[in-house]
This record gives sequence, C-alpha cells and structure tokens, in this order.
Amino acid sequence: MRKFHWIAGALLLAVVMPLGAQQKGADRNVSWEREFKETLAAAEIEGRVTAIGRPGDDRESFFKKFQEKYPKIKIEYTLMRPSNLAPRLLAEQQKSVFLWDVMVEGGNNVANVLKPAGATADIRDYLIRDPRVVGDGNWRGGFEDGYRLSDNIGIYSFAASTSVGPYVNRDLVSKQELSSLKDLIDPKWKGKIVINDPRLPAHGQIMLASMAFAEGNEYIRKIMVDQNPVYVTDVRQLTQWLATGRYPIAIGADTATLDNLKKKGVGKGVETLLTAGIPKTISGVTVNVFKNPPHPAAAKIFIHWMLGQEGQKAFSDQVGETNSRRVDVKEAEPESAPDWSRIQDYTFSLQRKTGLEALNMIGRMAKEIKQAN
Repeated sequence: MRKFHWIAGALLLAVVMPLGAQQKGADRNVSWEREFKETLAAAEIEGRVTAIGRPGDDRESFFKKFQEKYPKIKIEYTLMRPSNLAPRLLAEQQKSVFLWDVMVEGGNNVANVLKPAGATADIRDYLIRDPRVVGDGNWRGGFEDGYRLSDNIGIYSFAASTSVGPYVNRDLVSKQELSSLKDLIDPKWKGKIVINDPRLPAHGQIMLASMAFAEGNEYIRKIMVDQNPVYVTDVRQLTQWLATGRYPIAIGADTATLDNLKKKGVGKGVETLLTAGIPKTISGVTVNVFKNPPHPAAAKIFIHWMLGQEGQKAFSDQVGETNSRRVDVKEAEPESAPDWSRIQDYTFSLQRKTGLEALNMIGRMAKEIKQAN
C-alpha cells in the first residue's frame, strides 16, 4: 500500500507542479499587463513626453508615429545633434533643470560624454517586462546584447550597422586615383580633404578613430597635419561641400544629409571609400532616458513602444540607414549589417571601452595639433 500511495503521490505532484508553473506564468503576465495599464494611465495624466533626435524629416516622421499610437500623450521632440546637445544638457542639469525625457540617436556621445557625467538614467528602470518586448527570441543575438553593445552602462542599442570609410565624390576623383586609405596621404590631395572637427565627439572623430585602428596613429597625424585639411564643425555644411564638389574628399560626412541631397539630384557621385583595410566599426543606435525625466511614466511608455515591433518598424521605415536587431523587422541596410551571431567578437565598437579610448585619443591629438598651429 505504501508503494501505491507513493506512486499516487508522485502522480499527483506531477500534475500539480505544471499547474503551479502555469499559474506563476499567468501571474507574471498579469503583472506586466497591470504595470502597463497603470503606467499608461499615469502617462496620460502627465500628458506629454519630451524627446530628442538628430535633425531630419525622417526623425520627425518617426516621432509622429508614436503620437498616432498614443494620442493622449503629446510628444514634444527637439531635433538636435548629440554633440550640440551635450553642453546644453549638462549646463541645465547642473542648475537642477530637467527638461527632457528620452533621446533616440547614435550612442557614442552618450557613452563618452553624458553617461560619465551622470546625465542619463539606467534604461532598465524604465522597462515594462512585456515578453513581446524583452523576450530574447525577439532580438538578433538576444535582448541582452543591446546592453552589451554599450558595455552594460545602462543605454540600449536597438539597432547597429558597420561604418566603412571616408566619402569620395567620384564625379571629381576616380577609383584609379583613390581606392585605399594609403592613397589619402598622397600629396595630390593636400588641401582637398574636409574633416568634421575631430576635437568633438562626433562624425569626424568617429571615422578617424576607425581609420587609426587600420593604419595607426602616425597615419592619422599625416592626414591631419601634412594634408592640410579643412576642419568644419557643422557636419551639414561639410556634407554639402562634399556633394557640390567644393572638397572631393570628406571624413565625417552625415548620411542623412547626404541622402536628402541625393534625392534632390546633388552629390549622386558620392560614395564611401570601401577598402578592406578599415575595420568594420560597429555603431549602435540607442534609446536613452535622461536623469530625472520630467515625465517618467510617459518615458516608460515611449520605451515600451520604441523597443516593440511597432516602434522598431516605424524607425526602420521612416529613418532607415541602420539595421534593427529585432527579428520581426526587416534590416534597412543589409549590406551594412554586422554578423549578429558574432557581434561580441568585433574589436571596435563605438560604445565599448576600446572604442571610447580610441575616440578620446583622436580628440586629444586634434587638440594638440590645433594648439601647435
């Protein structure tokens, strides 16, 4: 009889345990659904979310998609480059002024400037654990890769692409004349190169850091000194000069500005200098929450939408120029997509320690050269 009771008990346990596990799963679902409902109600009372993105009609169109989804939460967006935002934001926060909730943009400025200054929050504190959003199966490489791409500093890389080199206006420079990085230090290009000011954590500094990985620091010094380049702070002006042929070679051009010019028929001969020598730099596109966001519930709803399939598709459709890590969103630029299965093996990521060290090295070199001249 004891044997029978033991078997019966085991059978009963086998039945009860799965039911218990199912109940726990149901409780978890109720938990995130309740959190979402309560957060949405609070967000609608707040009535707005303040966001920052890079200038461009594409960003504006993207932010409007959130407004369409949540008409009771007004999205107030400011289109500003991160390199211009950083000094303003830090000055405001030093005065205990907190105006903005979230930013959607490349993460190198956040990782290199804003995060070390304590200007951003940990995005984990603004996640609703909706399995449709944070489930590993929804993301190329798993959800956690979005943190690892930025060395787990609390910002999230939802998309990534690889950058491949400087830009050349092929209407003025043939591939026979210029086809490799080493060709750039030919004296014939002296005075014909324009560079986005590498003292700033922006486009020029990023590209020069990647080139330094391929050719070394002395090569970069030759570019920055011997070739007598023109330095420009306004990346849109630099891109216009490249597209119109004022300068045939540019280091640090802006892809969004260039795409808009090409749509107008300007700069159609501009292309990247594709060479095997340049390491495929991973550049993540991130979503960040600022310190003490004025509308915390609305910020949480924006993050939930942004990292969901609908928000990722909206970004891919409206902005393009990068590749969402979500498996249910088509890559906007497959040719620039990294190998998602080996993403941790890339040696140069702009949001990781090695990338940040390279960026800082370029910044110091640029300042030294400026002072010497």
